[in-house]
Amino acid sequence: MLANDHFLLIAAGSANAALVELLVLYGADIQSALFILKSTMDIKQRYNEVSETKLTSYRNTVKLLLDNAMGVDFSSAKFNSDEYCGLDFLKHIDNIENFNFIGISLDGQPLTKYNFQKGSEKLLFTIDDLEQLTDLTRKQSLKNKLLVKFEALGIWFHYGVLPKQGISKL
Repeated sequence: MLANDHFLLIAAGSANAALVELLVLYGADIQSALFILKSTMDIKQRYNEVSETKLTSYRNTVKLLLDNAMGVDFSSAKFNSDEYCGLDFLKHIDNIENFNFIGISLDGQPLTKYNFQKGSEKLLFTIDDLEQLTDLTRKQSLKNKLLVKFEALGIWFHYGVLPKQGISKL
């Protein structure tokens, strides 16, 4: 793990969204950070060292990292689980409601609500899903991140309006 991946974990665990965004912008690897976070939680669970506070912190850290994962292509070889859509870092989380999966793929295939067996109606996969988000600050933050990805890829939008179709392979 590179030093910036370690700092990414610290920033996400401290709920420092601005620092997480900056570290990702400068090359911190979200996939590596999530793998280490999940491995640590697996060990804690094996030794019964998981409290409700730790689970809440884990959930919030994963959610913040996924908010910054637009354009990440996760590898099922690293996160192998049929039950959790190939993303076994989700197994320690009871409720993934409003988690962001816009522009996230697994082995080159965009994640959609059909990848998830239950609760997918409250996950974020498309711009329409994003528009339904009630947390206005987070909604605007996700839109801004999406716009940055669009601009980096040379995708044009008219008057700042995001396209309505699903977003994949950012």
